Amino acid sequence: MMRLVGILALAVLVTAGFADRALAYPAVGGVMEHSRDDIPGGFTSLTGDDSVATPSLGFSVVIDGVSYNTVAISTNGWLEFGGNTAANSDPTNACLPTNKHTNPFLAFFWDNMRTINTAIRYGTVGTAGGRVFIIDADVEAVAGASHDVTMQVQIHEGSNLVTVKYDDTESESSGQSATIGYWVESNGRCNTMAEGLR
Repeated sequence: MMRLVGILALAVLVTAGFADRALAYPAVGGVMEHSRDDIPGGFTSLTGDDSVATPSLGFSVVIDGVSYNTVAISTNGWLEFGGNTAANSDPTNACLPTNKHTNPFLAFFWDNMRTINTAIRYGTVGTAGGRVFIIDADVEAVAGASHDVTMQVQIHEGSNLVTVKYDDTESESSGQSATIGYWVESNGRCNTMAEGLR
């Protein structure tokens, strides 16, 4: 397995001066402070195949002038700010842009997946003004063996920065069949990771 196979950082809204575009760049500094080993007790688990949870972030993020304080998380490797507009776990990934989700949508490894080992753990850490909502995922493709991938999504209060860290993938989990990217239907913006993780 490779450690830290890839890092994708998306700033969904950095400042008012950049409100009309999303930025992608490698994460540095404090953005990488939460490792899988640092996940505190008390995080909620999402387990199984084709499951969805819609927890509160514990703070608000602003995307295209709209404030969101909840996020739908699917065991199929996606999240949607403000709730699940697909009305199911949506295991069939599509190319971005997609009309399957109408709220801001992050496909962090969208494919037909199921949880394994530590499953998907999520919760908020930090203090007001600098909190981070963490989604830590340990999943595998439903299709078969050698498709395990672990990753972590971090949503940062204040900066509205969303980072995705990929870690410990198996040989057949380098993103060839998964959709990876970010989509905001309201403005037609789409950022995708066009190549596999290796």
